[in-house]
Amino acid sequence: MRLKGAITFDIDSLDSIFRGRGLKNKSYSYREFSLGFDIVLDILKEFNIKATFFVVGQDLVHKRNREIIKEVWKQGHEIANHTMRHIQGFCYLSKQEKINELKEAEQIIVNVVGERPRGFRAPGWNVDDSMINILKEGEYLYDSSIFPSFLNPLLKYLCVSTAIFSSNSTIWMNKKGEKFHGFFKRLQQSFTF
Repeated sequence: MRLKGAITFDIDSLDSIFRGRGLKNKSYSYREFSLGFDIVLDILKEFNIKATFFVVGQDLVHKRNREIIKEVWKQGHEIANHTMRHIQGFCYLSKQEKINELKEAEQIIVNVVGERPRGFRAPGWNVDDSMINILKEGEYLYDSSIFPSFLNPLLKYLCVSTAIFSSNSTIWMNKKGEKFHGFFKRLQQSFTF
């Protein structure tokens, strides 16, 4: 069967987003990490769709998150590298810092699912030409860091502004997952799986 499209998810916990901007919250629970997966995995299973999940290594330090990612992988989804710490301004890191971010996350992913990630996506799609060589040297099959549009800043804004914030500040795209569900129904009608 020929690939007709790809569905990918950046698994950026609130903790990784905050830490990527130099902020810390000692009482952070990772609650949105598991809640988001429940919704998405149910929808993917319903439509028999396999997806790629780009995960931040730092989020896998926590046992419950490792269990969730291992289950995602067991369901046949790809687990890919989204760096160790989700540092914004990733392209401004030194070559060695980029390698460290890649390798540290890679090792945690290997420890969790038992295989090396094949794909990479930089935080905020913030990548430069040097990263392509680093990925080649690391034997990665692809980079998914590009978001080719002059509308990129607007699209990022819209993604954040359409999220619903619950009373405990957990981000949801939709409280019941309807946006995802409608999207997958249209996708299923557009492609033959």
